[in-house]
Amino acid sequence: MHSRQVCAYVEGLLAAKQNWISLHDYIDAVLYAPGLGYYTSGAKKMSGSVDGSDFVTAPELTPLFARIWSKPIAEALAKASQANILELGAGSGAFAAELLTAFAQNNIAFSSYAILERSADLRARQRQLLHQRVPQFFDRIVWLDHLPEVIDGVVFMNEVLDALPPHVVFRRDGQWFEQGVMRDDGTRRLVYMAKPLSDEKLCAVARSRFPEYGDYQAEINLDAETLVETLSRALSQKGGGNTLFICDYGFERNQTLPERYAHGTLRAYYRHHLLDDFFVYPGLADITAHIDFVAMLEAAQRGRMSLASFQTQRDWLLSHGILDALCHEEHRQQGCLSVTKAVHTLITPEAMGDIFKVLVLSSI
Repeated sequence: MHSRQVCAYVEGLLAAKQNWISLHDYIDAVLYAPGLGYYTSGAKKMSGSVDGSDFVTAPELTPLFARIWSKPIAEALAKASQANILELGAGSGAFAAELLTAFAQNNIAFSSYAILERSADLRARQRQLLHQRVPQFFDRIVWLDHLPEVIDGVVFMNEVLDALPPHVVFRRDGQWFEQGVMRDDGTRRLVYMAKPLSDEKLCAVARSRFPEYGDYQAEINLDAETLVETLSRALSQKGGGNTLFICDYGFERNQTLPERYAHGTLRAYYRHHLLDDFFVYPGLADITAHIDFVAMLEAAQRGRMSLASFQTQRDWLLSHGILDALCHEEHRQQGCLSVTKAVHTLITPEAMGDIFKVLVLSSI
């Protein structure tokens, strides 16, 4: 029933656009249409285990993730003129709850904790969890509807950029195309339909990033770049001292991708299962693409921020003492295997350790 409602919404978009929309616009609709999209409909999306939810995020895997982050975030707050924290896409609220618990335990001062969350359902879950876990800080926690024009302090986001819809552009026989979606009147199903690339900005970006010769296809996430540039400008309004932390999965632009990504990184998942057909379960399936971290750095530099560090998640967590924290937790819980397994997932190269990166940016 829900997918039929989402299909009807998409067909309305197609009817208004002469039966063609870009794949970017299709993804945006099925992920974010008010009350219908995957992230806005209220169904459970995430957890710390494969239990019918659609994906597992690091803060849900183990509280150690947020506890490890508490130290670098505290250090960044100490450099800022105002000790404010803004988290984008806070999910269940698990990261905020554990981070603020660690702040309380270690007497780390902060002024406010703001959350920008598009999902009304997740906002309600966050409020409930944070009121339960950190009631002493609840009057300092606020929920925002829009990004502030000026931000003093620290911004943190984990697995936010990959959830923004990319454009899919390809070059074939020297000609440029953008992948799109149309309704096949014969089968009455949604199908792919590429059109010559007409967006001048998108074409210029593709020309600057594609290899010089040969057929090629890639995702270009202008929405993610715009978000990073906007955040960077907001953090840079009052000069130096502010920090932007980005944790997500992706590659460097010139990095050789594994064979499985030969035709791009865009993927659709339903309850942890990879879907061959993007048009199955619209509104119920997660659609995601890996991040071009070079593009994110370039966007930040346009917003007057500079590179502080760039590491794999494995290197970041190891350098900030996750193994020591694990030993302490194992001792406290008498060798709890679930904690060990979670940390193994976070730092093992074949799991989340290498594909996830941590990009740290500082205002100039």
